[in-house]
Amino acid sequence: MWLFGLLLPLAAAAEETLEWDQARVTALAGELHDSVKDLRSEMRSQPRDIGSMRASAYYRLLDNLRLIGRESRYLHEALKSGASREETLPSYTRIARLRRDCAEEMRRQFLGTVALERIDRAQSTVKQMDAYCGLESKRSDHESVLDR
Repeated sequence: MWLFGLLLPLAAAAEETLEWDQARVTALAGELHDSVKDLRSEMRSQPRDIGSMRASAYYRLLDNLRLIGRESRYLHEALKSGASREETLPSYTRIARLRRDCAEEMRRQFLGTVALERIDRAQSTVKQMDAYCGLESKRSDHESVLDR
């Protein structure tokens, strides 16, 4: 699952990078933005115990998802306007760092079925994008969440 493979640890260089396909990567960036938006919305709708120690982790998670949402929207717009892999790689790398931070915060949360489905969707998109951007996930975010 994707536990935000968006929420993956920072990706390492891939052994095989797919040939750049501007149209495909642009579409994936749009899917990524939609997935993050849906995940953040789902996280906000889940019941939570504000008085618990998990509250600060929950709010950090929402904030990181907000930042990923903004960065993924920017990435999508840049790709739509014709920006290359080299031009957009800093944004995608920033998203990878934020994914790592989200994975840390998600370990502290109890996630419902719908949230896990949203994470799966985003994970699938991220794995595809990693291959085009020269990044590879070492392990899925879902696996790290299951380690709790």
